[in-house]
Amino acid sequence: FRRFRLRGLFSSPPFKDDAALSVLDIYGLTRANPATPAIAAHRYEDALAAIRPALAYPGKIGRGRLLLAVGQALAQLGRFAEAEAAFRAAARLAPRDLDLWTNVATACAAQGRTAEALRLFASVLRRNPRHAAALGNLVLLRRQMGQP
Repeated sequence: FRRFRLRGLFSSPPFKDDAALSVLDIYGLTRANPATPAIAAHRYEDALAAIRPALAYPGKIGRGRLLLAVGQALAQLGRFAEAEAAFRAAARLAPRDLDLWTNVATACAAQGRTAEALRLFASVLRRNPRHAAALGNLVLLRRQMGQP
């Protein structure tokens, strides 16, 4: 790993193209492997501890998957503000992934920020009117608000 650090793989210089980021994604995902059994056993704090070092690796697709896992673990722990931040970071890496934006909206709703959640759900449903998770969570939010 020291060799990689000297080559700048763990810092911003030099520029990393998509090929470099995809290789680094593999290192990050491999580093996060111990989180899988922790998540399966509902040991979310342990999972977060296993994933956080993997986030040191720059990447793109794999990094997004790690951020999604972090957000899901934080949401299970009731830490919705942190979960929202992780979901937003993942959504910035894959802005067309409607599931990520649905997670952001759901985290906003869990924090009581219903106006923002409604706006995000509407944005998702404009792009895909049949998005099941967005529809389901929107129905739940409207019920909580006393709306039909």
